[in-house]
Formats: sequence, structure tokens, C-alpha cells
Amino acid sequence: MKSQSTTKGKLAGLKARQLVLLVLATGFTGLAVNWYLTGLENEATASAELVPVIVAARDLEEGQALNPADLTIREVPAGFQLEGNYLAGCQKDLVGKTVRYPVQAGEQITEAKLASESEGTALGKRWYIIQGKVVVDQSLLKPGDRVDIIAVLVDEDGKRSATCLLQNVLIAQLVEAGGELYGMGNNIQGVAVEVSLQDAQKLALAEELGFLKLVKRSKTDLATVPVSSVSESEIGRTKPKTASIPYRRVEIISGVESQSVYLPAKSWR
Repeated sequence: MKSQSTTKGKLAGLKARQLVLLVLATGFTGLAVNWYLTGLENEATASAELVPVIVAARDLEEGQALNPADLTIREVPAGFQLEGNYLAGCQKDLVGKTVRYPVQAGEQITEAKLASESEGTALGKRWYIIQGKVVVDQSLLKPGDRVDIIAVLVDEDGKRSATCLLQNVLIAQLVEAGGELYGMGNNIQGVAVEVSLQDAQKLALAEELGFLKLVKRSKTDLATVPVSSVSESEIGRTKPKTASIPYRRVEIISGVESQSVYLPAKSWR
């Protein structure tokens, strides 16, 4: 009986030691696995190069012209860059470009999301030709520039006034004499601006009633602001009134020829 109890005790002690060894082995294995995974994570983080890319600072609508406030910079892992994206420092190249379709805030700006120059008129826009405007030096005004359009009109009293009709208008093309645009003939000369159909009607009417002036804008200033019209009286100038001066006719006869001249009545002797 004593021999059997001793044997059982030895077996129990052996099992206990085996259990302890198993627990220790499991613990060491877990630590080793955790250490290995942590190492991989740190290695992946260290190797993930962050690249500053241009993203939308807010939601952008289809047909919207980009301005500096629409763009911001965000760092993304190199592997998360979208094809055709723009890196930090290219903001000036994007200002004025037209958004092809809606872009959400935080979304990377890419070439595919912007209308290219070869596409011509943006969606919902028309080319209106302001005829008679001749640009000799394209360093002053060229396609891609933006202008404000001022209409100078004459009211019922004969007084002139200037009204800022449209703001932030894109110059689409300079139409030279002898060139043909959209099959309209080769006698067209002027400046083609990109506007909505509603704004095209305003320009057409303003040209019939008066004439238009173009004011070039800065490429980085695309904001539209409320502007009041200005009349002649506000700048201290009015159309000069013609004084009623009496004249007398004098006929000068020289041989068979005669000539009539008119002199002020007060100078008549």
C-alpha cells in the first residue's frame, strides 16, 4: 500500500511540473509572438513614407472653379496616393480650374476630377463673344485669365452709369480677325468669355444698351463681392451743358464766290 501511495505522489508531482513547464512555454511563446508582431508593426510604420497631397478643403460642386480656400494639404502614406494626384506646392496651378464632378471634403484632387483645357466649355456654360475687343499683347490678357465685366449704360436722363454686371468670368479664347470660331465665320473679332446662358442674355442686352469693359482679376482672388453702381454725379462729372449763345450770319463775297460764316452776336460790330 505504501508503495502504491509513493508512486501516485511521484506521478502527481511529475504532472504538476509538466503543467508548470507548459504554462511557462505558452507564456514565452505568447511573448515571442507579441514581440514579433510588434516588430512588424513598427517596421511597417517606419517604412510608410508620408506624402503631402492636395485635398478638397470642403465639398466641391460640379462646374465650380477652384479658389485657394477650396484646397488644403493632408499627409497620406505613399501607398495611398491616387493616380494623377497633386502634391503640396501645386495649389497655384489648380486655382481657376473647373471641377468635373462633385468632390467631397478631404478627397484627393486628381487630374481626372478636373476639366482639361481641351474639353472646352464647362458643363452648363456658353462662350459669349464680346465683339470689337482687341488684345494686342497677350501678356496683359490671355485665355485662362479671369475678369470682371462692367457695363456702361445711359439712363433716361442721358446720364451714364457703370454697373459691375458679372464677376470672376473666365476668358475662354481671344478671337483674332480672320479666325473662325464654331463655324461663325471669319469676320468675328473679340474676346470669348465663358458664362451661363442667363449671364449671356445680360451681356447681350448690355451691349445693345451701352458698352462693356473688362477688368482683369488676380489669379488668387476669385471671391465675388457686392458692388454698387456708380453714376456720373458720384464722380463729380456730368455731361457739359451747351450754353445758348446767339450767332449772326455774315456772308463774305469774293468775286463770283461767296462764303457764310457765323460769329457770336456780342462780337458783331
